[in-house]
Amino acid sequence: GRRLLKGAAGSGKTLVLTSRAAALVRRGQCRRVLFLCFNLCLAGYIRRLLSARAVPLGPEGVEVMPVYALAARILGDRIEESQNGEYYETIQTLALEELETGLSSVIGLWDAVFVDEAQDFSAAMVRMVERILRPETPLLAAMDADQHLYASSCPEAWQNIRGMKTSMLKKRYRCTRQIMAFAEDWLGGNAFVDDEELGVNQGEMPRVLHASSLREAAALAAEETARMRRLGMRQGDMAVLYARDRNKGQTTRLSTLLAEKLAAKGLMSQWPVEDDRAKLRYDSTTDSVVISTIHSMKGMDFAHVTLILPLSMAEGRAQSLLGTMNGRRASWEAHHASPVSDPQRHALVYVGMTRAREKLILVASTASPEKKLQD
Repeated sequence: GRRLLKGAAGSGKTLVLTSRAAALVRRGQCRRVLFLCFNLCLAGYIRRLLSARAVPLGPEGVEVMPVYALAARILGDRIEESQNGEYYETIQTLALEELETGLSSVIGLWDAVFVDEAQDFSAAMVRMVERILRPETPLLAAMDADQHLYASSCPEAWQNIRGMKTSMLKKRYRCTRQIMAFAEDWLGGNAFVDDEELGVNQGEMPRVLHASSLREAAALAAEETARMRRLGMRQGDMAVLYARDRNKGQTTRLSTLLAEKLAAKGLMSQWPVEDDRAKLRYDSTTDSVVISTIHSMKGMDFAHVTLILPLSMAEGRAQSLLGTMNGRRASWEAHHASPVSDPQRHALVYVGMTRAREKLILVASTASPEKKLQD
């Protein structure tokens, strides 16, 4: 049938999707399966999860592609990388127009369709997915509304697909309870989450560090990463994530500083977000510390994450983020009703926090834009 699978970060949505896709192909119930996601880096990770189960990949198995690759397939043309949002809106419009002719070769092509990161699909993307289905084609889409990062996305549009039912995943498995408590405290959701629902693993509370410049933030991140390596953690199990800066040169500056500081500690690193091609080539099994924007690692996870944020993104809470599991409800009551100035950026911090399975360090940088450029 057609089902919308809702669950919090780390509740196993991607695992359910890949397990279901693998089962359908291995049992011979489906010959051709489409697996869509939004994040370019995530596509490679999903292929690796399927490959680990020896699932055939490609046209005679599971085709994994970002949603804009589907649009390119519909249009029979290459989509260029662009900073212009109107360009991508036009691509969606043209793809929909092509599907509405009823002549597109992709209509009815797949025996089953799976969608990860469904909360980030726009209404036009959801309509694209619906229009490629045959009446009997099963659809399984997974989403977490708390990870809704784009103003143009429309999570509620999935409910408009005929025959769509909803299932829930409530228990969380990826992160420790302490990391999830920290992230939930930041999120300040409409409902308080009990300790038992936060996760099955115990660990240390995340720590908040402060830096007065990008250079100091990079040095702190490198030191924390090197410390975990000395304790026996693989380099490939660690990441340093940061919020994407509207000034692309500033983002490149921070990534360069991080690579330099990590190298000085004897650590290998990779920056898979230089452009779309680099994202598509990203291999999660490479034993190097990942330096990336939060956006590009959405859907991924690491044992240890250092999250670098400008102090402005802390919404004035850098000094009051949860430091102990005690008093969680009081903290939630104090914060959940507070207005959020930028919901997408607020959700972005939550996504960054929940990429960590075992250890999380948050570095709040107080550098002003002028100081960052001089640093």
